[in-house]
Amino acid sequence: MEDILQDLLDPTLFQQLLIQDMSCNCDMSYNSNMVCYPFMTQTLMSGCSGIRNNYIWCVGPTGPTGPICYINSCMPDGLTGPTGPTGLTGLTGASKQIIIINAPRRNRRDINEQVGLTGPTWSVVPTVRGLTGQCLTERGLTGQYLTERGLTGSTGPVELPLNDICNTFLNAYSITEQTIPFGSAVLFDTHSAMEGNCFHEAKMSDIWIYQSGYYNITININTVEPAQFSLVKNALTIIPGTTMGSISGLANNNINTIIYISDNDMMEQLMYSQSGVACKLQVINNTQYSECITLYGTASANFIIPQNTASITIMYIS
Repeated sequence: MEDILQDLLDPTLFQQLLIQDMSCNCDMSYNSNMVCYPFMTQTLMSGCSGIRNNYIWCVGPTGPTGPICYINSCMPDGLTGPTGPTGLTGLTGASKQIIIINAPRRNRRDINEQVGLTGPTWSVVPTVRGLTGQCLTERGLTGQYLTERGLTGSTGPVELPLNDICNTFLNAYSITEQTIPFGSAVLFDTHSAMEGNCFHEAKMSDIWIYQSGYYNITININTVEPAQFSLVKNALTIIPGTTMGSISGLANNNINTIIYISDNDMMEQLMYSQSGVACKLQVINNTQYSECITLYGTASANFIIPQNTASITIMYIS
């Protein structure tokens, strides 16, 4: 009966009444307003649905409205239901077409995402070697050989080799204080450079040249007294433009000039010359009113480092 009532009626409409004995002493489990009826009558009162296991099922008054229950607020979640069947596959959408608008005109194209059809397969054509070309070995005709000599050209300019330019030069000097009488030559203690067609012997006054041409010459003489000196060739002739002098003492007499030495100036015998003759050059004292001229150096100047009293530099230029 209880099962039937639970199936037919809403369970919230029933109240349970426990009948303990015949004296109608009732233990009301849910509602204090429930009515207890004698069990012996076994008669269902109005509102009662039936009797089972000494329980009378009756409809009591409507209870108060329960609290509003929101989702997941007062009731526990029910069990997860089984997974439903997979739905049918939808229809395939239309192909999407991408149009490049801002591309350059030569690259503007429509790009379709669908894969195009596979092109036909080309067959492989075997490679065939071409015919070998003809090789010609026949020699051409021999050209005519002319043996007639042409006219002789004019003689070109003569140019000296590079090593012939300035191939003769000499620098001689003296650091010794000396007294030079009138008409005598300055002595040169030694030389720092001597190359080519020239010669000088230490402690001597003679400078030897055995190649004709133009020479650049520089002379320096330090004198105590007023003096005059000239460059003389072969002890006979003062070379024009080579005379120097001073009107006061303790002076430096110097000159820089260019002279020409000809083949006719090669008059003095010299064993070092290829021709056996050479031109002799000397620096001569021409001071007429003085018996001698003194050349001063380190001793007179009270210096420590030796200094020149006289020097001569000769360089062949052409």
